[in-house]
Amino acid sequence: SEALDIAQRPVLELDVTGYTPPAPPVRNIVFRFDKSPGGDKAVEDTYLNPGIGAISAPSAPTMLIGSAGYGGQLIFPGLLRFDVSALAGNYATVTGARLKLTIHAVNATSGAWTNAAFNLYRIAPANRAWRAGVGRIVEGSAEWNYLSFSSNSAACIPWAGSAGLSVSGTDYVATPVATALISSTATNGTVITWTFTDLSFLKDWIDNKDNNAGFLLKAPGLPSAYQRWVEFNTSVTVDNIATRPVLELDVTGYTPALSFPVTYTLAQPGKVSAIVSDASGRVVRELLHAAPQLAGANSIAWNGLDKNGLQVPNGTYNWKLLATPSGLTAEYLMRLGVNVNSHAERWPANTIGPTAVAADATGIYVTGGQSEGPPLM
Repeated sequence: SEALDIAQRPVLELDVTGYTPPAPPVRNIVFRFDKSPGGDKAVEDTYLNPGIGAISAPSAPTMLIGSAGYGGQLIFPGLLRFDVSALAGNYATVTGARLKLTIHAVNATSGAWTNAAFNLYRIAPANRAWRAGVGRIVEGSAEWNYLSFSSNSAACIPWAGSAGLSVSGTDYVATPVATALISSTATNGTVITWTFTDLSFLKDWIDNKDNNAGFLLKAPGLPSAYQRWVEFNTSVTVDNIATRPVLELDVTGYTPALSFPVTYTLAQPGKVSAIVSDASGRVVRELLHAAPQLAGANSIAWNGLDKNGLQVPNGTYNWKLLATPSGLTAEYLMRLGVNVNSHAERWPANTIGPTAVAADATGIYVTGGQSEGPPLM
């Protein structure tokens, strides 16, 4: 167990059946889906612009909800979708949900209003294939008239109900999952929260990603006029990324699939060894052993288990990495033989003899495999 090459230390292997590893800790948490630092969950958001017949700047930093003119009274709805599938298999129940949007601007040119209802609906499964584009009219993206736009009109796919997702019960589920009341006095930076009254669909969206059709945000309570709308920050807002849309889910029995990334950059290709140690310096896991790696950015992950496959206790852990450039070769100098003189000779080992040599700025160190008298180093 003291061999310098840890790969040569004694090993006891057991063939077992029905092994059940210790379960990770179960927690009740608030799980955030957003595109803030550390989040980076998949989020789509945009709004439909009936004035130009297409999705309006789906990569724009704001989403406009309300009414405007352009020659008629036009209603602007918004589309949002959060990929919640990261929770699949890692939770027991969802006990609460909230959507949080930050106001970017309020337009009350046509008159003030008080406590207008902004409703959040589930988009009907028949419309789940909508996709935000990267410009005003993009092949395959949703737009006011079509679920999927194509420059070839024959290839356009219509919404399930009508243009603009305006048919209740066909384009979207008639009963809203949440409602927020907004007045024209709301100021920029105000966070508006939609607290869900319906959670029944979330399990399906978590367990079956393809069934997630997203949300439709409309303002049926906003008096129709030439210019009355609210702009919200979107998932591509850059001036203050903390104000991007957030979907919060309260979940019980959360059992995260642990994964701690270890990232590093190599100036040239080579072989890499990496270990994880605890606060005392004790090695708890070897992640790589002389593994070939390419030059540039590399990444490996540690799942929080020790070398025996057991969950490590809470604490501080560090990783160390040794990279040996490709093409590095050893030059043979000599063989360090067994000491054949008296046991009193001060040379490492006299039974197996020297087995390894190392050097640093202070000197050269020779170690032996077994000794009957002389020191091992």
